[in-house]
Amino acid sequence: MSEDNKHLEEHDEEFDNLSSQNEDMEGVKHVSGLYQDWFLDYASYVILERAVPALEDGLKPVQRRILHAMREMEDGRYHKCANIIGQTMKYHPHGDASIGDALVQLGQKELLIDTQGNWGNIYTGDSAAAPRYIEARLTKFALEVVFNPKTTVWQASYDGRAKEPVNLPVKFPLLLAQGAEGIAVGLSTKILPHNFNELIDASIKFLKGQNPKIYPDFPTGGMADFSLAGEELNEVIEATHEATVTCINQLNKELSAFAQTRVHECWQTTRNVLGAKSLPEALEVQSRYIQDAFKAYADEAQKL
Repeated sequence: MSEDNKHLEEHDEEFDNLSSQNEDMEGVKHVSGLYQDWFLDYASYVILERAVPALEDGLKPVQRRILHAMREMEDGRYHKCANIIGQTMKYHPHGDASIGDALVQLGQKELLIDTQGNWGNIYTGDSAAAPRYIEARLTKFALEVVFNPKTTVWQASYDGRAKEPVNLPVKFPLLLAQGAEGIAVGLSTKILPHNFNELIDASIKFLKGQNPKIYPDFPTGGMADFSLAGEELNEVIEATHEATVTCINQLNKELSAFAQTRVHECWQTTRNVLGAKSLPEALEVQSRYIQDAFKAYADEAQKL
């Protein structure tokens, strides 16, 4: 009988464990539904916090943090890049390699950072020397046009121990001057650099209420064809719309007429918004309509 009692007690413990597990499972969220929201959060983080520059100051977060750290270190003398990287890690918790690469890229543009030592060669592709061998400091141009603590909006750093700028109050179209390139989740950007003097002249014309036209320029030289640059924006968007619909039809010939209509509405609405509002608002509308279009397509595909 004692053995039977032991078996009964073991079974009772198993049932108790199962019941407690069921109670715990009541508050568990299934993975199948999490990716719909969490993936968008992850994509937004990569876009805003890592890969794509901000329109306000033309800088990626790592570049902004490098300049902020260099401004705190500024004493008129050169600093070892290894020291700059270490100071920047207080604000950018993604390793010294990413900070070092971004620092070299900023220095090679010869606009915001005054360099000393072997910083590589953009013409031959030679890499820079190790951070412990090269030095840098902010240029007088950067000190004049990039920083202004009184007009800077601040936020807490990743660990809450320091403050960093949300955006730097740059008094110059830095995004166009330096150019930018980045790949994020479902989004990429490539903005070509522009001539410094042409940007100054264009800024003066813009302040006078004129509408200047500027075209990219390359520090390494070269030739570019801007014959289509004067075309109307709507014509360019219409061509993009046709190419998009053609690509979708090639990838999936069974795309329903309903989904095609939604994709067409997406680009049509984007074109109208681009003609009337700012580019960020147009891109937001475009993203929302594309999501609605493909969601509608997925619903139609389930019915087939």
